[in-house]
Amino acid sequence: MVLKVFYYTFAAIFYDGKLMDSEVKDKIIERASSLFTENGIKGITMDDLAQYMGMSKRTIYEYFRDKEELIDECVLYLEQLHEQRMKHISDQSENMFELLMRIYQESLMNMQKINKKFIDDIKKYFPEIRERHDRKKEENIRESVLFFQEGINEGWIKSELNPEILSLIISEEMELLFNGNFSLSSKFSFFDVYKTLFFIFLRGIATNKGMKIIDNFVQKEVNK
Repeated sequence: MVLKVFYYTFAAIFYDGKLMDSEVKDKIIERASSLFTENGIKGITMDDLAQYMGMSKRTIYEYFRDKEELIDECVLYLEQLHEQRMKHISDQSENMFELLMRIYQESLMNMQKINKKFIDDIKKYFPEIRERHDRKKEENIRESVLFFQEGINEGWIKSELNPEILSLIISEEMELLFNGNFSLSSKFSFFDVYKTLFFIFLRGIATNKGMKIIDNFVQKEVNK
């Protein structure tokens, strides 16, 4: 009986300790992700993060070997949040153009939260994370091909268009936009250029059925 009491007491303490460790680690990842995306990575030291978190730098190093491991965990966390949000948006959408409109709204909100320095720092200083991003990009392009093909089959997208080319076009447009490698980026705001490119693309691929969804969305935005 005494052994059982000892066992369950020890197990409870051990479990609670593990749970607390997990909660602290998750909180560090969550807060660090916010700090890095808002300010970039190179400009934020572990001392800055410790002060922001209200804990010692030593405590952070108990959970992460170094800053690079923390950043890797933060990027994975952000990717998981994105995938969860995309699944939710997909579940709430009745057709592909409604889904694309919701993705557009979501991406605008996300872009306002992310400092371009964060993306630039990932590309310049963290090649392994960049390589993982590139692999994910290729996977997304393959999924987009199926998505656009489904849109053609359902009569939302013009049948004469090639779904693979559509996927590559939208992927390359986003790369150009984020890299700022074209003259428009110096004259107009990021959001105005993004909105223009997005709707040119959508109106160019939409059938009459798809155009009705786009026009309804635009009208709602105007009336807000």
